Amino acid sequence: MTGIVLVLLLVVAALVLFVTEAIRIDVVGLGLIVGVVALGLCPPEAAVAGFSNPALLTVAAMFVLSAGLNRTDALAAAADWLIHLSGGGSKRLLLLVMVAAIVMSAFINNTTVVVIFIPVVIGVAQEFGSSPSRLLMPLSYASIFGGSCTLIGTSTNLLVSSLAEEAGHKPIGMFELAPMGLIFVVAGTIYLMTVGRYLLPERRPVSAAVRGEAAREYLTEVQVRRGSSLVGHTVGESTLAEHPDLGVLQIVRGEQIIWPPLDRVTIQEDDVLMIRGQVETLVSVQSSGMLQILPELARGQIQFDPKAATLAEVVILPNSPLVGMRVGDARFRRLYGVTVMALQRRGTHFRDKVTEMDLRPGDILLVYGDESAIDTLKGVDEFVVLERPRAIRQDSSKAVWALLILASVVVLATTGVSSILMAALGGALAMLLTGCVRPKEAYRAIDFRILMLIAGALALAQAIEQTGTADMLAGQLLVVAGQHGPHLTLALVYLLTLLTTEVVSNNAAAVIAFPVALSTAHALGVDARPFMMAVTFAASASFATPIGYQTNTLVYGAGGYRFADFLRVGSPLSVAFFAIAVVAIPWIWPF
Repeated sequence: MTGIVLVLLLVVAALVLFVTEAIRIDVVGLGLIVGVVALGLCPPEAAVAGFSNPALLTVAAMFVLSAGLNRTDALAAAADWLIHLSGGGSKRLLLLVMVAAIVMSAFINNTTVVVIFIPVVIGVAQEFGSSPSRLLMPLSYASIFGGSCTLIGTSTNLLVSSLAEEAGHKPIGMFELAPMGLIFVVAGTIYLMTVGRYLLPERRPVSAAVRGEAAREYLTEVQVRRGSSLVGHTVGESTLAEHPDLGVLQIVRGEQIIWPPLDRVTIQEDDVLMIRGQVETLVSVQSSGMLQILPELARGQIQFDPKAATLAEVVILPNSPLVGMRVGDARFRRLYGVTVMALQRRGTHFRDKVTEMDLRPGDILLVYGDESAIDTLKGVDEFVVLERPRAIRQDSSKAVWALLILASVVVLATTGVSSILMAALGGALAMLLTGCVRPKEAYRAIDFRILMLIAGALALAQAIEQTGTADMLAGQLLVVAGQHGPHLTLALVYLLTLLTTEVVSNNAAAVIAFPVALSTAHALGVDARPFMMAVTFAASASFATPIGYQTNTLVYGAGGYRFADFLRVGSPLSVAFFAIAVVAIPWIWPF
């Protein structure tokens, strides 16, 4: 019983850390491995067995395959062409974006698909006068739909298949998920083209703000210059009050922090103001000479000239080496010739100094520099430049090789000529030998944070199973389900996985729920296949929050969404998928 309590405490601790992001997910994964051993929940060899798990190695190989397709622009050109077929029609544009994302996500990492599409979608939306926020959330959702159709569509599918094989069950076939996945594709597409389309918000990107349109707000620090006309005036009486969209959140004066209300506080020379405002306002106060924007400018070495520089937004990618690094340590000015002006994270502003903030996946940095510096950012793999799609490379021969290699992997794994692991590893090797991706790029493409998380989650799964926690939780599910049979129990398993995946990684949710689902099926004396499928599909059905799935996190900031937007648009979709799954899964995979 003590082991069960310790496992449950470890699960709760992991969930809290995932939700709060107090610690990086890869560190949480390593902590789970150390924790299960230190607490005596499973032996060391079992705790570290996840590193040799076929799913983990397959996921790593798929990252390399996706990198080859991305680097050769094999998919970017197709995405650009398909979207332009819309001719600017909003419904047709929405449908083509979704169809293209669904098809691509069925065969490559859906995070890569969303990264490819974000700048293309924003550029096309601006060209036709549409709002990117009407397209980016459906883009993320569509990539999730597509990923649920094949074994290689998402790492979660590969992980559950590996767990099933380890438990003595048949692994998931390449297209075994397709019947259920296609039902989700049709249902999800109809929803987003009808009801969901009217629930989507309409917001404009920062680049539109420079042209005088509505904008997202940014938080930054400014210092009162010597000789500024603001000195000696209160905040309420100063010229700052002439900008209704500009808010002064606090004043730092030496070691003293002055908190609101600030209207009657007299401004002094060298005061540091934490202000929030639209881009055009920040540009205005900087160019007026009254204030000096501080991020990377504190030494006074760089002066902002709005006539000679331009603004751009960049989104930090999940596998970027910048993740975990402080903004000030990333040396944006030295490496890229741009200066970080402000940071936005999931629609929330922070009072910490911008240069001292640790970068996280999905963070949006507002940067400025001359046109050539901004253009160079388009070829940098650490982030995606919004509103500025990179030029499509002209070397089509590499793109053909990349597509042929991916097709070979699918055919080999589908026909049974090779296991999915060896097919994926062979495909990664072929990408390297043909020059579709360079070795350095291949290593950078592998998201080691995800791999460490998977290894840690697998160690936790071992502890859940070996301590009897899975059997205990399965027993509780059966008590709740009563005498209503496997259908209600299946619904509870799906719901448990769904609620978990909305607040933690989909991989972690699948690994936590899988042993419980398996024990539940054994206790009922029915085939475990439908329960495994319930975990597989529910773990990827993260629509109601922007934190449960990486693609949602990426479009969260890029589309200017709020948390409530995902609840409003995604919750009905989650409910609909739940109802469909409870009926369709037992029909496709009978008990």
